[in-house]
Amino acid sequence: MATISGTVGTSFAARDRADADRGGVGLSGLGGAWRSSQAELRAVVEPLLPAESLERQPVTGGGGRFVLVADAWLTERGDLRGALGIPREQPLSDSALIMRAFERWKEDCVHHLSGAFAFAVWDTSDRTLFCARDPSGRRPLFYARLPQGFAFASSVRQLLDIPGVRRDLDLERVAGQLAHLVADHEGTYFSHIRRLPPAHRLTFGPGGSAQPRRYWSAQDMKMLRFADRDEYARELRRVLDDVVGEFASAPSPLGIKLSGGLDSSSLACLLARTLDRSGRRLAAFSSVLPEDHVGPEEDERPYMEMVVAQERNIDLTYVTGGDASPLDRLGDSIDILAAPPRNAFDYMNFRLWAEVKRQGVSLLMDGFGGDAFASYQHPAYFLQLLASGRLLTLDREMKLLARSYRMRRKDLVKHVLAPLVPDSWMRSNQRLNNGDPARLLELSSIHPDFARRQRVLERLAVQQKPLAWHKRWSLKARQYEELAAPTLFMTQEEVTAIATAHGIRPVSPFLDLRVAQVSLSAPIDAIHRDGYGRRLLRDAMADLLPPPIRWRVSKGAFTPDFHRRVARDRQRFAAEFERLEKVPEVAAMLDIPKLKAALAETPDGVSYNGWDLRTQMVLTTGHRVARFLEWAASLPPAASAPQPVAMGAE
Repeated sequence: MATISGTVGTSFAARDRADADRGGVGLSGLGGAWRSSQAELRAVVEPLLPAESLERQPVTGGGGRFVLVADAWLTERGDLRGALGIPREQPLSDSALIMRAFERWKEDCVHHLSGAFAFAVWDTSDRTLFCARDPSGRRPLFYARLPQGFAFASSVRQLLDIPGVRRDLDLERVAGQLAHLVADHEGTYFSHIRRLPPAHRLTFGPGGSAQPRRYWSAQDMKMLRFADRDEYARELRRVLDDVVGEFASAPSPLGIKLSGGLDSSSLACLLARTLDRSGRRLAAFSSVLPEDHVGPEEDERPYMEMVVAQERNIDLTYVTGGDASPLDRLGDSIDILAAPPRNAFDYMNFRLWAEVKRQGVSLLMDGFGGDAFASYQHPAYFLQLLASGRLLTLDREMKLLARSYRMRRKDLVKHVLAPLVPDSWMRSNQRLNNGDPARLLELSSIHPDFARRQRVLERLAVQQKPLAWHKRWSLKARQYEELAAPTLFMTQEEVTAIATAHGIRPVSPFLDLRVAQVSLSAPIDAIHRDGYGRRLLRDAMADLLPPPIRWRVSKGAFTPDFHRRVARDRQRFAAEFERLEKVPEVAAMLDIPKLKAALAETPDGVSYNGWDLRTQMVLTTGHRVARFLEWAASLPPAASAPQPVAMGAE
């Protein structure tokens, strides 16, 4: 994995005139910097996979015309080598392969790359910078306009340290987070720093334009066609075997985050079988309740133990929270992200990552994205059956689903038909398509005056407009919408950034586009059948998963005792609120009395699912945003930008 950054259109003469004249500096090892009077590109590479040991960045090409830095883990390298005419035996790093692709196809090289990547190429002749990011968003890239230049980096935090990058907060984004509005793809919490969205590219040149342009969408994906319905499950299994096999090629000890659910259990069994063929073992790490826990909460131990009993080369380590607090290392996470963390349960991840690192494991596989990429399920399936006139199948599937999920059929029918009922016929607290904005605002800790200034009610009303009718009737339309939603890749960005900072490389095989291709190609009967959703993955793992896991329809919480830890640390939270209340930005944007009331309402003795939703959302989101505002207020003023230079010849 690599961390990349760079600036163009500014002079570095004041920093190192001799190095600028040479055109390159610090190229020893696996990373370094390339400089000229008009540009600087940097990369720091930490190799964990065999292909990464070949990395020597920055990479030059085109006879010295192009300079590239990349954070990449390519897949399907054989096909790319074949298209480029590169012998398979010739050793090349992923960044060198990207350079070869850019030399051949220029900006269209993105259509020939597979895997995870974010890269930038400086053209010393045309004086343009080209940046691109992979379709799944597995490698981040951010950018900022300088007074007369441009900067990019793997993280917002890196950009904040670059002279000339302004640190003005994006108040609309802060208000949106407090009010639980869906974030846009490009924004960050700093108005002058933008995110390059997945499947986008941009070019900055003498004209000064740097507008992201989409180069791919899930609708562009070539659909697979098989005569046999079961062939889609076999194809998914083949793809997952390939993806997991690439991960298993790493010579270092491998780990997996095992939750006992369908996704992580499938990967654990696949990876264990792959490693066993070469006599290797797999380290599994699971978050569980303490042995002496008293209360109605349960963890996933029975399912985890089924996997371990079947795959004898898995060494399972249980990780409990011990005395961990939701307040632990929150400041570190905010500093890494330059944003309020979305995940309130990072304190358990910290404990788990510490154990992973103690055992010498750096690569940690997880099942993230499986429910969106590998095998989707949604009530739209039943509406699609209804729209296509398959009434007998609809009746049968609803009977079987009610039995599998232990639901009353009447309740299931209401749930399935709800998207077809006009909102005006339903009470505001029952609306599924158009929730009452005022009621949604009750779940927020935003200060009323700040909410009015940022037009939060109006923005909520726009966001809660009913779905288009064609999307209500189509399972595929819902899946396309899920794959394009910013929540998925932003969550992945956050986990990757924090884990990497703690020395752990998370790997999410389900985010591979080959997995999504099979799922999107499959007919609905391959995805939902005999009363079970996610049937595609269940069938792909039919010979591998223990039956109770293959057919389970429930999923436990990652940290089922979270609310108890909040209640236990009530005094610490209260002390933080007293301190935060004195920060002018916090007092102006958050309703501190409401936060204090939510803290007082946090129960000591009910189950996680019994914890009031309002209390959860008000308390956890509000506290994290308040801590972020405190952190942002403590940042020193931005340094002045280096002297701008004309975008002339190098």
